Amino acid sequence: MAPPPKLHPFNSNFITGEVGVNPLEYLSVIMSLNYMSVGTRPDITHGVNCLARFSSRPFEIHWKALKHLIGYLAGTKDRVLLIKQQKDTAF
Repeated sequence: MAPPPKLHPFNSNFITGEVGVNPLEYLSVIMSLNYMSVGTRPDITHGVNCLARFSSRPFEIHWKALKHLIGYLAGTKDRVLLIKQQKDTAF
């Protein structure tokens, strides 16, 4: 089962005293998720874009949020998004 979305507000200023994460490793994961969001998983686009803001200086809280998003992907890999075309369009 997919982990539930986090409903608490994300405060980007909550980084005092946290341990930094390797920016290259963080950016590599962000780029992979961005590729997925453009190609096959539009449902993660907003989350990936929010996390990408911290690519230059990620902290542990950002890495945890990134792992949460990966957990969501693992839990929803068998679900599909169907968009059906309407037969009678106004165009």
